[in-house]
Amino acid sequence: MIRPADHPEAREWDNGTVRMLGFWIVSVDGPLAVCTPQTLVGEPYTSGERAELVRFLRGGSRYLQFRGYSWCRCACDAPVPELGSGHWRRGDWAWPEGFAHYVEAHGVRVPEELERAAFDGARLERPDSSGLAWWIAWCTRRLPSNYTQRLARARADLVQARLRAQEEGAAEVRDAARAMERAEGTEPTRCLKLGCEERALTRRALCAWHVLTINGNSELEGAVRAAEGSPCAGSSRAWRETQASGARPRLRFGSGTAGRERRRRRAQVEDDAPCPEP
Repeated sequence: MIRPADHPEAREWDNGTVRMLGFWIVSVDGPLAVCTPQTLVGEPYTSGERAELVRFLRGGSRYLQFRGYSWCRCACDAPVPELGSGHWRRGDWAWPEGFAHYVEAHGVRVPEELERAAFDGARLERPDSSGLAWWIAWCTRRLPSNYTQRLARARADLVQARLRAQEEGAAEVRDAARAMERAEGTEPTRCLKLGCEERALTRRALCAWHVLTINGNSELEGAVRAAEGSPCAGSSRAWRETQASGARPRLRFGSGTAGRERRRRRAQVEDDAPCPEP
């Protein structure tokens, strides 16, 4: 059961005066206290009712403004400006700009208070609660009976998919590291990464694995190109640039015993040799 008081956004958005509504779950592995818009699709409004609701929801005064656009939780191809980048406010009620999109494009139902205000011109009464707690409770009463179980299954599937992606990524890095070692060669000294027993790459302080995982995608792409036949392609962009300029790369050795050892090892490296001919 969803408990509104436990939802972090219920506390974050509670300023003591304004009742917030029209918020959805962000992702299946995020907080579960707000439903998806699909769960609020019910008996369709007539075309006239829908037009009145959309006009009402897109009116009011600007309440909050953000630096980025929202996105449709129904995964439609609506342009992001249609979802907006702020909140509207009428009296002590407020909702995201994109709330009207879900009513207009996806047939989402809205609370009865908004229907009476839009259809009959009824005054929006001052709410007896503020923040997101009321909206969360309203959504909870309308959730399908199997909603929580379906969401739990989706979370489990996501965890498994991430584990598979991590395993595939690790295998790719291992293959790239071996190609990098063949292209650049290795030093007789060990990698400086604590606990690593691999040999450092030639003119480097780290092994191929840690060069790839620390320096990022540019190194990984270079190692892949090296595997395709270029004996120099596995070198990092920074190393290639310093070879072209004739300067040594700037290294941050740190202080203490580890820093002194790095300086000592760096001092033993001979002047940069030209890259071997392919």
